[in-house]
Amino acid sequence: MRRRRGARPRREPIGGPATGIIPAPQQVTWGEGAFRMPAKLLYTTDLDGQDKADLAAWMQRAADGFFPASFAEASDGDMPALELLRTGDGAPESYRLDVSRTKITLTAPDAAGLFYGLQSLAQLAGHHGRRIPA
Repeated sequence: MRRRRGARPRREPIGGPATGIIPAPQQVTWGEGAFRMPAKLLYTTDLDGQDKADLAAWMQRAADGFFPASFAEASDGDMPALELLRTGDGAPESYRLDVSRTKITLTAPDAAGLFYGLQSLAQLAGHHGRRIPA
């Protein structure tokens, strides 16, 4: 979404401008600009064990199907464009998706929330192509 220069970001309740995300987010705050999705999306995560393995498997299936980029875990020295982080805050399966011009940060209280957040990111990419609105 575009806004006037110097204007403050708008908060939109459910029923506001269509995001294309199902189910609809509880809240959307549109910023300025867009994240340009690279062909390979470098990511970092604090998941480990089976949760990390499940996430990697989903990313592989998504990249082979409906997601517009492949995924690769960032190595030391890489600048990840996607951060997947667990927090202690929020209801189970909830998530927060923050998009800026340079990176995407997805936080959730559990692995299920990260999964649902990635599903929403995939839906945004489906509606906006490689330019995800900030």
